[in-house]
This record gives sequence, C-alpha cells and structure tokens, in this order.
Amino acid sequence: MAIMLSELENDKQRHKLNWLFFRRALMLAKPYWTRKGAWKSWLVVVFICLMIAGFSWANAYVVKLTGEVTDALVDKKSSLYWSLFTWSTLFGVIIFGARVIQSLVGALLSLHWWRWLTEYLIGNYLYRQTYFHILQDEKIDNPDQRIEEEVGPVCDIIGAFPLQVLGSISNMGVQTSIMVSISSSLFFCVIGFSIFQSLAIYLMNQPIIKQQFDITVAEADLRYGITYVRNNAENIAFYRGEETETNNISARMKNVVKKQMRNMIYSIYLNLMNDGVGVVWNYLPLIVLVPMYFNGEISYGTIAQATASATLLVDSLTVLSSYIPQLSQAVPHMVRVAEIHEAFLKLKSNQQDPDNHIVLKQSDTIQLKDVNLKTPKGEQSLVNQLNLQLNRDCRLIIVGRSGVGKSSLLRAIAGLWSNGTGTISLPMEENTCLFLPQRPYTFEGDLRSQLYYPAEKSPVNDDELKKLLNKVCLEDLLTRHGSLDTVKDWPHTLSLGEQQRIAFLRVLLLKARYVFLDESTSAVDLPTEKALYKLLETTGSAWISVGHRPSLLPFHNQAMHLQKGGQWTIRSIEELAEHEDDI
Repeated sequence: MAIMLSELENDKQRHKLNWLFFRRALMLAKPYWTRKGAWKSWLVVVFICLMIAGFSWANAYVVKLTGEVTDALVDKKSSLYWSLFTWSTLFGVIIFGARVIQSLVGALLSLHWWRWLTEYLIGNYLYRQTYFHILQDEKIDNPDQRIEEEVGPVCDIIGAFPLQVLGSISNMGVQTSIMVSISSSLFFCVIGFSIFQSLAIYLMNQPIIKQQFDITVAEADLRYGITYVRNNAENIAFYRGEETETNNISARMKNVVKKQMRNMIYSIYLNLMNDGVGVVWNYLPLIVLVPMYFNGEISYGTIAQATASATLLVDSLTVLSSYIPQLSQAVPHMVRVAEIHEAFLKLKSNQQDPDNHIVLKQSDTIQLKDVNLKTPKGEQSLVNQLNLQLNRDCRLIIVGRSGVGKSSLLRAIAGLWSNGTGTISLPMEENTCLFLPQRPYTFEGDLRSQLYYPAEKSPVNDDELKKLLNKVCLEDLLTRHGSLDTVKDWPHTLSLGEQQRIAFLRVLLLKARYVFLDESTSAVDLPTEKALYKLLETTGSAWISVGHRPSLLPFHNQAMHLQKGGQWTIRSIEELAEHEDDI
C-alpha cells in the first residue's frame, strides 16, 4: 500500500495562520527587499501606495457626487443633474483606468519578485551540494516541485498586501469619516459589525489552512508516484509490477480526491456564510437612515450618499476579509518554500559548526585530522579518530566488508556527509578533485557534452574526443550511435559498463589532481579494468579507490582496511593480497 506523505504526523504549527507564518513570510521577503538595487522595487511600492491614497480621496469625492446627483434628480434640476452626472461618469472612467495601471504595475512587481526568488532558491539549492543534503532529509519532500510551483503563490499573496490590505484600510478610514458626519449610530453599527465579520471569517478559515496543506501534499504524492514509475521503468517491467504500481497510484489519486472533496464542502459552507453577511450589509444603512429621513433630519440624497459610502466600505471590508482566506490558502505554499529556505540556512550554519559536523578546509593536499564519521542520522559510527595524509603520489585502496562505511568515507571527503567531527582539508579548485561513483552521471543531450561533463565546454576538439573514446575501449560507440552531435537519453541508452568508461574519459580530459573511484569498474570485464587503470597511470593523478576485486590491488601502493565499529588499519598491498577475504 502506498504511504501518503499527507497522512504522516507533522507539526501542527504548520497549519495555523500565526506568528510563525508571518515570521516565515518576512524571512522569505527579506532577501529580495534588501538586495542590491532593491530601491527600484521600493519605488514601485511607494508609487502603488500613493495611488492607494489617491483612490481613497477619489472614492470620497464619488460618494459626495452621488449625494449631489441624487438631490438634483429629486429636485428636478435638469441642468445641474446632467452636469454632475457627466462629471461623475468621467471621474469614474479616470478611476477605472488608474486602477488598471495600478494592477498592471503590481502584477509586474510580483512577477519580478517571483523570478528573483526562484533564481535565489535555485542558487542556494545548487550551492555546495545542498540539493544532496536536502534529499537526505525525509521532512523535505519534492523540493523541485516546491521551488517550481510554490514560489509564485507566495509572491502573489505577500505582494498583494499593499494593494489589498493597505488600500482597504485607507478607504475604510475615509468612508467611516463620511458615515460619522452623517450618523454616529450608523458609524457604530458599521464598526461593530465589521469587527464581528472579521473575527468570524478568521475563525471560519482556520480549518481551510489544514485542508489546503493536505491537498498540496497529496497532489505532490501523486506526482511523485507517477514520476517514480518513469524513473524506474526498467526495474518495474522486469518484476511485472504494473498492477502494484497502478494500485499505488490509484491510492494516491483517491487520497487527493478525498482531500479536495472535504475542502469543497467546507468552501460551500463559507460561501453561504459570506452571502448572508452581504445581505446584512445591504439593509443596514437603510434601517438606520430611513427613520432619520422621515423625521426630516437628512435629505434623500444623503441616504444615497450614505448607501454609496456603505457600499464602498463593504467592498473594502470584503477585500480585507477575502485576504484572510487568501492568507489561509497561502499557508501551505509558504510553509513548503520556507522549509527549503530554512534548510539552506541550517546547512550553512552546520558547515560552520565544528562541534557537530566535519569541517572542510582548503589545502594543496588531502588530509584527514581526527575525523569521526557517523551516518547521517547518527545511529552508527563508521570511522573513529582517522588521521590520514594523501599526497600527490598516493594510490590508496579502501577495503572492508559491505556496510562498514567505505563509500561513506568518500562521501565525507567530497563534503556530502558531514555528520561527525574533525577536519578534512583538500583542494577545492574546480576539477581538482573528481569523484567517480559506481553509477556515473549521464543525462539526455548530445553525446559530446556527456564526455566533458562537468565542464561547460570541451577543452579539446572533436578529433581528440574520438581518440579518447578509443583509449577507454569505446571505439564502436560512434559507429553504433552516430556522431558526437547525436542526442539521446543516454542513461537509458548506454550500459552501466559504457557509462563507467565515459567516466574514465572525463578523468583523462579534465586531468584532475585527485581521483576518487567508488566501485568505478564494477561493470566492466577484467581486461578493460586493467586498461582503464593503466590510463590513470599516464595522467599523473593520485587516486583513492573503493572496491572488492583482488584485481585492483596491483594498481595501488597502500590499503586502508575498515572494520565494524569504526576501527581502521593501514596495511601494505602485499599483506592484503595474502588475506583476500578482507577485501
């Protein structure tokens, strides 16, 4: 049965519109609004705020005109009526055009913020293997989806604050002052009812937050289930697992439907409540003012003026009250983006904390000093008090039984695993250290770019690339697949052995000072393995290998034997060759 992330127990504070929400909103907004050149964005905000103030004044004038037009109509003053009517209409058109400009400027600001924040998050995501660490954190699901889909709603809802909240408050202040001048009773009724309405809307929208969060995560679960089939198509096909995967995806789909159905029913309930509130607003001015009109205290035009003022006040309150549901719906987006940003900050902090994490330092050679390495969650000690110096001529092989931490030690040197204590010094210049995992990284694209990855362009011409293909025993690759410009899905086109040979070609091409090989010849035959290591000898590189094959020993001059419990010993190649069971 599929495990739903939305069903896992999580922090209840994530589902509330509380101070944590606003603190996270401020944290996400701060980088954009304090960046270099942020004055241009602030200038746009000032422009919007000035327009908001102008609209509040304009609405007050429209309300005044409404009363005068109504009185002119009742008094049958034809020329005055048509003059006021024409001016009122023209003024309304001007206000409409200004609002269009304001909305366009606000939308452009939100779009610029979205683009900047997305690039900012991607930059942090790809900074010093942060993406790798985040994928190890079970609390951060679907980081790619979070960056792609959640940033936009966050920028929209925060960017709407001056336009909706400040504009509504400004307009409410102006319209309230008009009501006070007409009737203090109406003023107090409006204030009392608006407080009641805002509090009721806030309380009624609290369940929406949890519902929206569950829908967001359930939809992410569904996308993950479908993507998982694509990424593991061959293995699923071998196992004939189509029925199981269909059931898993169907379970995820049912979970999405269940969450959406609950939200839909509750939304209908909220809409009915809002409609009821609207009916009250329509009749409240009449109930208060009509008796005053019958008593001769106000003119008929004053009723129209107060009604128009109340309508504008209702509109402002509606915008303000509708912003609360928008905030409620934005909580899941805010939480999911903020969690990634907080993970960035935590990782940067951990990298500077020598008491709980291994510290990486710049050096000309590789040196491990008092290194204690643990698994990412700290449940197992892999290496204790390791001190090791790897010079430019080292050829070290790391051996030991499966699960003792051989590959983990390479990950620690690469900076991927840092849970532990001690210091690892190594060269950090680009392409100085090259790590060759058991399954090399290849991608969809042209064949040429596979060969010189991670460089952005080839340091040699195509003829040299073809010669290197021959050296790593891939002389028939172009014959079978065409030219170096051939574009294919290479991870699924090339065998694992071919991908491992391409990894060795990269070593020859990039001329790294140190090469780390983690079972990097496990999928090639012994003659090819011998040929590849012979090529390494011509590069002048130092290398550190992890492997189980006794055939690797002749290509190394020193061995490290890892044992359970974090114990380790340095042994000679000759001694290790006599005890092949330790490899």
